[in-house]
Amino acid sequence: MSDFTTCLTVFNELASKNFVNTDFDQKLLMQKYAYFMNECSVPCGDYGFFWNSRGPYSQKLQNEMFSFDNESYNYIELKQKAYDAFRKIRRLFIGMPDGFSNSSWMELLASIHFLKKYVYSCFDDDFVFSELCRLKPQFDQKKYFTQAHESLLGEGFLN
Repeated sequence: MSDFTTCLTVFNELASKNFVNTDFDQKLLMQKYAYFMNECSVPCGDYGFFWNSRGPYSQKLQNEMFSFDNESYNYIELKQKAYDAFRKIRRLFIGMPDGFSNSSWMELLASIHFLKKYVYSCFDDDFVFSELCRLKPQFDQKKYFTQAHESLLGEGFLN
């Protein structure tokens, strides 16, 4: 079983559809789902995440998505801990504002999480918001930052 098989199973469960590697939004969601699964202590594989223009990003995962042939996939059985993480990740969508796609909302959530936890952990929320706006101008409305931040806090992704 490869790491990518785990990621495919996670994606297919969370998105309720099969992954297609030619769909940009699906590739973005795959990145964010794998990132949040790792944050739930349910690693999908040996994927290191670093900052990218779209938030937390794994080049190794990206390479595997590009090489996937959209046909050779065998579903794997996951442990209960994975399903617990799925519920936690799905609840993040409850606060999704109108006008956001699933992929853009996950991009905002993952970006805030990554910046607060790994880059600016000693800074207040106003500073993190200003840096988010500088790095990702499309997320320059404080109300969306606040909604995403509250969702992350509510699910225990931020302390």
